[in-house]
Amino acid sequence: MSLFIKISLGAAIVVAALVFIPLGPDDEAVLSPLKIHRLLQGGEEAETAKPTASRDRVYKWQDAGGQWHFSNQAPAEGQASQVMEIDPSEITTLPAD
Repeated sequence: MSLFIKISLGAAIVVAALVFIPLGPDDEAVLSPLKIHRLLQGGEEAETAKPTASRDRVYKWQDAGGQWHFSNQAPAEGQASQVMEIDPSEITTLPAD
């Protein structure tokens, strides 16, 4: 095999691998399997254009002991928290071991 073919093949493999390495601003791969699925199901625009009524509000906060909590109910008054809106259809659950 000639040197040119070896270098070309190596470059193609590196470029293909870079597509799945997190390089985006959200630390998500430029083209992840999830993004491929979204594109095949109607594009990312269709995914992000869903009305907010179908999204659930989740509160995230850290207690004094450093433990993180997630709940659909707001934490105690005065407790700093982050509010996230998620689409239940995007959640993957795994059984406990």
